Amino acid sequence: MRLIEFSIKQRVLVNMLMIGLFVAGVICMLNLRREIFPSVSTDVITVTTLDVTLDSAEDVERLVTVPIEDQLRAIEDVKEIQSVSSPNLSVIYLKLYDNVSDIQAVLNEVRQEVDSAKTDLPKTSESPVTIEQKFPFPVIIVGMSYIPGMDLLKIKKLADGLQDKFESIQGVSEVDVRGLNDREIWVEVDPFRARALNISLSEINKAISAKNKNIPGGIIKGNSGEMTIRVLEQINDDSWRDLENVVVKNNKNQVVKLRDIAKIHNTFEEATILSRVNGRPAITFTINKRKTGDTIFIDKKVKKYINDAKNSMPKGVHLSYYSDSAKYVKKRMSTMVRNGIISMILVAVMLLLFMNWRISLLVVAGLLVSFFGAFIYLKLVNNSFNMISLFSLILVLGMLVDDAIVVCENVYRHMENGKTPFDAAITGTKEVLIPVIGTVSTTVVAFLPLLLMTGIMGKFVSIIPQVITVALLLSLVEVIFILPSHLVDFVRPEDIGKHELTTEESSSIASRLGWKITNFLRKVRRGVDCLLCRVLEYYRYALKGALRYRWIVIFAAIFAFLSAVMIVKTGILRFKLFDADYADRILIYLETPPYYTLEKTTVAVRRLENDIISNMPAYEIAAVISAIGVRPESETIVKRGSNEAYIIFDVDELNPRCRKPMAIVRDLRDIINSHSEFIMTKVEKEKGGPPVGKAVTVRILGDDFNQMKKVAEKYKTYLSTIPGVSDISDDLDDTKIEIDIDVDEDKVAILGGDVSKIGDAIMSAFKGSEVSVFRWGNDEVTIRVKYSDDLINNIEDIKNFRAVSKNGNVVMLSNIAKVTRAFGFGEIKRFDRKRQITVYADVDGKRITSKEANDKIKVLFTKEQFKRQFPGCSISYGGEEEETNESMRSLAIAGIIAFILIFAILAGVLNSFIQPFLILSIIPLGFVGVVYGFMIFQLPIGFMALMGTIGLVGIIVNDSIVMVSFINDYRANWQKKHGWDETVHASSNRHLTNQVRWMSLMKSGILRFRPIFLTTVTTVAGMSTIAFTRSGQEQFIAPMALAIICGLSLGTAVTLFITPCVYAILDDIEVFFFGKGELPPK
Repeated sequence: MRLIEFSIKQRVLVNMLMIGLFVAGVICMLNLRREIFPSVSTDVITVTTLDVTLDSAEDVERLVTVPIEDQLRAIEDVKEIQSVSSPNLSVIYLKLYDNVSDIQAVLNEVRQEVDSAKTDLPKTSESPVTIEQKFPFPVIIVGMSYIPGMDLLKIKKLADGLQDKFESIQGVSEVDVRGLNDREIWVEVDPFRARALNISLSEINKAISAKNKNIPGGIIKGNSGEMTIRVLEQINDDSWRDLENVVVKNNKNQVVKLRDIAKIHNTFEEATILSRVNGRPAITFTINKRKTGDTIFIDKKVKKYINDAKNSMPKGVHLSYYSDSAKYVKKRMSTMVRNGIISMILVAVMLLLFMNWRISLLVVAGLLVSFFGAFIYLKLVNNSFNMISLFSLILVLGMLVDDAIVVCENVYRHMENGKTPFDAAITGTKEVLIPVIGTVSTTVVAFLPLLLMTGIMGKFVSIIPQVITVALLLSLVEVIFILPSHLVDFVRPEDIGKHELTTEESSSIASRLGWKITNFLRKVRRGVDCLLCRVLEYYRYALKGALRYRWIVIFAAIFAFLSAVMIVKTGILRFKLFDADYADRILIYLETPPYYTLEKTTVAVRRLENDIISNMPAYEIAAVISAIGVRPESETIVKRGSNEAYIIFDVDELNPRCRKPMAIVRDLRDIINSHSEFIMTKVEKEKGGPPVGKAVTVRILGDDFNQMKKVAEKYKTYLSTIPGVSDISDDLDDTKIEIDIDVDEDKVAILGGDVSKIGDAIMSAFKGSEVSVFRWGNDEVTIRVKYSDDLINNIEDIKNFRAVSKNGNVVMLSNIAKVTRAFGFGEIKRFDRKRQITVYADVDGKRITSKEANDKIKVLFTKEQFKRQFPGCSISYGGEEEETNESMRSLAIAGIIAFILIFAILAGVLNSFIQPFLILSIIPLGFVGVVYGFMIFQLPIGFMALMGTIGLVGIIVNDSIVMVSFINDYRANWQKKHGWDETVHASSNRHLTNQVRWMSLMKSGILRFRPIFLTTVTTVAGMSTIAFTRSGQEQFIAPMALAIICGLSLGTAVTLFITPCVYAILDDIEVFFFGKGELPPK
């Protein structure tokens, strides 16, 4: 209490502190990095192992993946282990528990366990690489398209120059370049000529290796100092053609040079991934930022480099950029800032309509204290200026003025009653201080438990409760420490409550304009006050009737709550984790038959690109970007292969003519369905908000792929019968064409050879052997020796392959081995050390939600039926269903904790265990408002709406706290006035007359009508600009604000009636069980 008096007396200090906060807040706001969504960690560690000798996914699984998984299973902080085994490559993903705070410590432990597993790996395996996987933060994609047939070496030099510039930009973490591979020198040997001259590949390798040497010869000391001796025989950019003159064999009768048996090409390593932009071959640069990088700064630098480089590009080369996230950052930020400004204006207008204009300006000034304090907090915790943090500020905007309104309204009332500003400020603030602290505390503890949410969702939205808590606490400090001082300084008693029009004249135009505005505001306020008085009269009669029929009112409220519960339980109000018909990009996933080469897949993709560009409206296409040889399967896993591809349809969603994403998706599906060369196609819009996986994800675990495949087919068949389910597929890749060579070891032994040597010879011939590696400038160049692809292209050529044994015998492969064509695995996926097949599906949200689809497939088998039909197999559900369940568990825990904390605060403020239940009885009616509100707007309820409902709990009780406090104070003052000792507490409601009980309820309701109405109107006005947003990525967070608006609107309306009615019923129950208490002396 003394703090209030201190702030009033030390006004200079108070104002200096406020100005200092403003300055610091502005500086922090201008230095916050900008991005669409906050940067969050994945809590995933990857272990990658390469072995070029293992060309079978089964061999990689058995020899590499399983030994490492066995070693990692004992690490306590690992929640789940996933792995992908593909030819030559093993990748293991370790998902950590959410409570792991020190990822670096777990990373070190994983590395130690991986080192222990090295002894069990093949000697040919490279050392496993263990790193923390991080979400990429792509800023922009740059495409350098070119005309087919151009000199790729020149294109490579241009690309290297651009890459160097992009990587030099501050805040860039990496530049992912696709479409051009590393340089190589290919020595393509003619197997027939080499065989005729009795020359093996190993002889060729040795001869080439000797040509590229850098041998240290020691150091000599002379008069000029130390000099290093080197023996050089190196290949460079000018001398690579000299390889043709390398002597491979020197017989007495004949000298065989490399040019006699091979062709030499200065080229690139064999392409595994190709890129295309708008129908032309291209090199794409995806510029990813660091967590601390600023999206808009990086974007400006990239565009500057592009504009500078365009003038120097040769004819036929075109530079352009796509997927410009900075464009969307600016758009989203400007939208959110505009919404914030509009919200602040609406709040200010509401205040001006119901309160003195000076008081209204003071309340708005208090908003700025909280806002700038929140910006300081964001800078201190290294967060960013993003859509979530801005949304948090807009969300809390209407709440911030609630405590200031309560204080100002009470001080305003005392001034109307004739007190001086000094006395009114102290008395009015003291009267409501405890309830105000209680109201702010309940709101804080309602949002704060949301920090306990787990998973990617919890990290994504964690800034919301942080910003709300900081802003509300700063608002409370402002109300106690700053606002009373300002009320004394700036509010004039003569302006209070009179509303008379002035006729004062002045020669100054500004003065006359000022008086006109003042007169207009007074006229408006006089009209609003008249209207409010009339509304109060209606409220008085309505409250009197409600109190008279209080039991009917309560039963009606209970019926409304039960009906809302039934609406949710019966599925009339649908649940969808995120509901947003919005996308910057639409992703098209494609797969051709397994025998398709990279070139053949490229032809199929090119035809589809041309179809899309020709048939889709030009105003909807920002770009069509393709990648062949790779296809993302999830946020972390990418599938590679010559028959894999995907297309990014970059939507020009800022064009006002652009349609909704689902309409575009339907048209794209129709176009793709006419292309029969694709055996698998999926079209899905890029989801706004955090990654939550596929709508339907069924994991089938086991050891027998044949059994697991039967289960997958059952689920796929059943999913195809559910209306609204589309893009059904699985990730089993068992159609990879292989050529199996079964070597007869006995025959090999008789000829003096061994199986491993023959395997090495075959790999050198067909895959090629890296003879030497050296650098030309910034490029690392490999010399690769292999048989010419033109001469070895079918299974018969492989059967005719000749190997040389130790004793010099030349043996045809078909004489010592059985060569057959077979199907093998392109990839083998594992989950928690079991083999896995995953069935995926998407849903049309207008017809069926993800939850509804998952509920349907869960009843396909009972546990007993599944175990009986498919022994050794098990089922688990992932994707959106898994994230939904985890989010619901987290929300339930957060809701329970919030309820307990709110009850504890209410019990402390009211000094009662019974009255908190009276206040909490309003909460179910807030839930009723949310349910019926979403039904009216025809929206499904989702994660963000449930978050808003939990936050609503802390907001909706605020008005009841103040109302119950006033009822208690009225009764306590009456008892004190009539002679009871001060130790008698107001909760002793038996010691009252019926008239006092009735009057305390009526007067408190009427007295609190204006502040309750005003706090609700300002809160709703503050959130309305974002709650009703139905375009852009703001749709992702809008349901949270809408839930608070719907619940608060109905909850506040019924608070004015339900709280007095419940209080009256408590009086009835107390009198019924304990009788009327002793009345105070006269």
